[in-house]
Amino acid sequence: YAAGLGVPKDKVRAYAWLKMASRNGDSQASKDLARLEKQMTQDEQKAGAAYLGKIVIKEPPDEDD
Repeated sequence: YAAGLGVPKDKVRAYAWLKMASRNGDSQASKDLARLEKQMTQDEQKAGAAYLGKIVIKEPPDEDD
């Protein structure tokens, strides 16, 4: 989403996916996220965090479900 390769360019979604990858230890994602954050407003970053909250599974489902 950051570069718009194969998908529409979208800083908010790029922020969310890079944040997730960064949290999971991807050092390149951390660098890309830092660069992207400099190009974003606070509102865009908040929107990215909100989108991340929608796409991340908080807890794995019970095996019985």
